[in-house]
Amino acid sequence: MPQVRKQIFYKRDAGAWYARLDKEGGGTFTRKLATKEEAETKLVQGRKRTRTEAEVNNYLQSLLLDVKPPEVKKSIPANKLTVMAAARQWLASLAVADATKTHYEYAINGFVASLPKETLLSSLKRTDSRPFINDCRERGLSDNTIRSYLRGVAIFLTWAVDSELLVAAPKLERPAAVKKEVRVYSQDQLDELEEYLEHDLERKNIYRMVMALRYLGLRAGEVQHLALADIDLNQEYDRQEDVHYGKLHIRGGKNKDGWLPKKGKEEVLPLIGKFYRFLKADLADRGPEEIWYLDRGDGKHYRQDAHGLSSALLKPLSELKIAQVAKTMHGFRASCASTLARDNVNHIYIQQILRHESFDTTLKYLHSSMGELAKALDKL
Repeated sequence: MPQVRKQIFYKRDAGAWYARLDKEGGGTFTRKLATKEEAETKLVQGRKRTRTEAEVNNYLQSLLLDVKPPEVKKSIPANKLTVMAAARQWLASLAVADATKTHYEYAINGFVASLPKETLLSSLKRTDSRPFINDCRERGLSDNTIRSYLRGVAIFLTWAVDSELLVAAPKLERPAAVKKEVRVYSQDQLDELEEYLEHDLERKNIYRMVMALRYLGLRAGEVQHLALADIDLNQEYDRQEDVHYGKLHIRGGKNKDGWLPKKGKEEVLPLIGKFYRFLKADLADRGPEEIWYLDRGDGKHYRQDAHGLSSALLKPLSELKIAQVAKTMHGFRASCASTLARDNVNHIYIQQILRHESFDTTLKYLHSSMGELAKALDKL
């Protein structure tokens, strides 16, 4: 073996030559120089030729000239950290669903862009949201949409406090909330849609989607990532309520292709009635390669994301001229809540079925028609 300077050494397990050099300010660092073959052979007129020991030594020494010391990453003092730098750290730390992360990215990037360059995180004040609000309004965004973006920014600021990057988070100004009536599909419209799709073999997955949305009030992402393995049709019996039911599990993990449910929580819902009977017949008709509730037949998702599902569902809704009645996907969830409330189901049960953390959120879904209000007043 060639005699080389001490800082160059050969690692037999890696089959390569390395250099160990001093770092400025103390310590050492290691860099790979060349593989054994690279060091001991060279090309001469297109042919490989073996280097002598002296040539190997000279070759390795020449490579030392290109070795650069590692960059010293200096931590930025919290009071010198820019909003942009902190936002990058926050986005990199997020462990949420892709759609949620996209929403947060859009919100924080827009907020940062509305600030003067190099704005310090520690200098943020309550009124710093005004330019962002104005920018959003100029682009035609509603005040409720702007509020949702600023909620994302508020989550970022809370993270900054928890990470000791901020002493306290400013409560950014937000537009006033605009109260909107939750729009729902009528039961007649849902019956019409269900009958329209029931025997359409080309739209079997859309029919499956409608059944899950209508009878269980699932979110779009939950239907998109529902695995067949998470549908349990083995009935359990509740003696106190005298009812038999199956179970549907909502959970993330390997069988969900990396997807996580809202807040990362695993949930379980009972399966009963028409939807249970539908599932029993549907699962018996599945192919051996199918994995997902909405499956192309080969173990792949019917659509790539919730937006794709919405687009697919919009077509039959448009054909029946009910596309503008409610939000394409979310209208089913609101309709589910309103129907349960109209049937005098305990509101706590409705909250648990919709899996809302706050009952205030559930109340927004409990839609009453003018006719129902009129009947209520007629009892006075």
